[in-house]
Amino acid sequence: MTEQTLMENLKSTTRADHDSAEGHDFQRLLFSGQLPYETFCDYVGQLFVLHKALEDELKLAASDERVKKVLGDWQFQEGFLDKDLTALGRKSAECKPLPATAKIIESIKATSKKHPIALLGYHYVLLGSKHGARMICPNLKKSYNLEGHNGTLYFDPYEGKFMQLWGEFKDSMNANHLNESETAEILDAAKKMFRSMGEIGEGLHANAA
Repeated sequence: MTEQTLMENLKSTTRADHDSAEGHDFQRLLFSGQLPYETFCDYVGQLFVLHKALEDELKLAASDERVKKVLGDWQFQEGFLDKDLTALGRKSAECKPLPATAKIIESIKATSKKHPIALLGYHYVLLGSKHGARMICPNLKKSYNLEGHNGTLYFDPYEGKFMQLWGEFKDSMNANHLNESETAEILDAAKKMFRSMGEIGEGLHANAA
C-alpha cells in the first residue's frame, strides 16, 4: 500500500471534524447569506483576530526552513480582512476575541512555543476554507448589498487562481520531511482548528439569538 502524503493524511484524518464544523447552523446561514448583517461583520472581525494571531506566529516559525518553504505572501489573510472590516464600517484594532477565539489563539501560541512546525495544521484549515468561501461570495454580495470586493475580499481574493495556488501549497506541504511525532502534531492542530471554527460560529449564533 502506498503511504499517504501529509495532505492526504490531513484530509482523511480531519474529515469528521470538517463535516461537523460545516454542519452547524451558523455555517448554513453564512453560506446562504442569511446571517444578520451585524453578525456577519462580527464574524469577519473574529476571522481577523484569529488570522492575525496565527500569521504572527507563522512568521516567527519561518526560522524553520520547512515552514518557510510552505509559506508565501499570498497566503496571509490579515490584510484582506482589514480591508473588509473597513468596507463594513468596522475597525480591526477594535476587534476583540470571543471566548472560543481566545481559546484557539491560546492553543496556537502554546503550539508555537512547543511544536512550531505544527502551526501548519492550523494554517491548512484556514487556507483550505477558501474552497467553500469563494463559492458563497455571490450570496454575501446580494444579501448585504456589497459591490466588487468590498466586504468580501477575504472570501475570494485570488480571482480564479486559487486552485493553482492550492496545488503549490499542497506540493510544498508534501515535500516536507517530518517524523511521526511532527505529523501527529500537525494533524492534532488541524482537528483543533476545525472544532474551533464550529465553536466560534456557535458563539456568534448565540449572541445573535
